[in-house]
Amino acid sequence: MLMWGGNPSNRDMTCLDLDAGDGRGHERIPIRCSILIFQRSAAGGIKAISAKVLDMSSSGALIRAWQPMEIASKVRIRGNELLNGMAQVRHCSRQGFGFRIGLEFATALPKRY
Repeated sequence: MLMWGGNPSNRDMTCLDLDAGDGRGHERIPIRCSILIFQRSAAGGIKAISAKVLDMSSSGALIRAWQPMEIASKVRIRGNELLNGMAQVRHCSRQGFGFRIGLEFATALPKRY
């Protein structure tokens, strides 16, 4: 449960229950497509990382890549018409030989279209 203001024991506080199965505020839609992620390297150059989208919502996407990405880093996405623009890396975890990476779009889809 997400709460704003006051002491958690205060019953009069405003609460928003985000229990949508996994605690997310937006429905995730399974999607399979290839994208390119552009990220600034430690040396200051731009590196391109090939990735596959596993699912997406109006506010972000879950991707699979062969390389890890630093949490909180800003990246540029280039894919289909929905998967273009800036995003921030929110999580990165190893899975098998690759990495599952959560991206949050800089601008949610409803605000872009």
